[in-house]
Amino acid sequence: MRAGCFAEPRVIRLLNRRFVNFFYNTDAGPPQPNYKGKDRDAKAFLANKTPNKYAYYGAFTAQGEALGVTDVYASKDTVFDFLVELLKLNPEFDKFTVAEQAVLQKADAEPGNTAAQLEAGRLMEELGRYEQSRGYLAKVVQPGVAASLQSDGFRLLLGIARYQQRWDELERLCVEVEKHVQAKELGLAADLAAERGYHLKAKKEYAAWRELMEKTIKLYPTSKRMSELHFQAGVASFFLQDKPRAYYHWCWVVENLPDDHLARRCYLAAAHEGMPYKNPELDNYSAPMQGGQTAVIQAAYDQARAVYREMKGREGIRN
Repeated sequence: MRAGCFAEPRVIRLLNRRFVNFFYNTDAGPPQPNYKGKDRDAKAFLANKTPNKYAYYGAFTAQGEALGVTDVYASKDTVFDFLVELLKLNPEFDKFTVAEQAVLQKADAEPGNTAAQLEAGRLMEELGRYEQSRGYLAKVVQPGVAASLQSDGFRLLLGIARYQQRWDELERLCVEVEKHVQAKELGLAADLAAERGYHLKAKKEYAAWRELMEKTIKLYPTSKRMSELHFQAGVASFFLQDKPRAYYHWCWVVENLPDDHLARRCYLAAAHEGMPYKNPELDNYSAPMQGGQTAVIQAAYDQARAVYREMKGREGIRN
């Protein structure tokens, strides 16, 4: 889960907005070293409430009623849609907090306050209410607005277009930023490349996708989206049947950005040959001999890391 939905910012933000999160381990699987969080009370609490006893995300009321669970290792997008639908079905848990009400009231009372519009747009984006978010953000990405506010507004709008796979809209936004009089001040070049990468993936233009990601890595080595650029480059390489290059990019994140939110996703992608479940990021790739034991997964990653170490000094690959 830490490699999938729990590495996805929009899932994290929605969970923190509307749910009380806790970790537990019912020890339902085969014995493994270093198991953490064994909890007999959790095991008793979950009895007869879930369709499986292994890995999933489940939601319960404070009284213990099961509201729903995801599939085993559900993808990040599936989990987000699950959470949004769960809130629609249980509106009593989807009420605005006092602080959220204040954000919206300020934005509605001060339509010319672009900072307030941005915060309201961000709130609605985090709640998955994208059409409402667009309404606020449209007031932020206007000529004359401070570049720092416009940058955040465009980032949010680009993300929304990507989540909804509105590729024409995403490209329109990219072109709008590029033609912007404050384009250099906006500092969105790496963001545009990252977002266009998802469109190239959707079109299965893997060679162009990897080329764009690697070019951007070299041009913007301090980008906050560096892990995302490397991860995308790795996935593109995987689809191009260039596993050594894929291992290089994924292991680069694990070895250089171990605390990044995508580090675990990159680790499991690099160790995909030892994983017990299909990887939705890799077109549901399933290992020929599914492992699952910690030692098997670690061995698969160690092999990928050996490739990374051998390749990292090569001309044209090192960022």
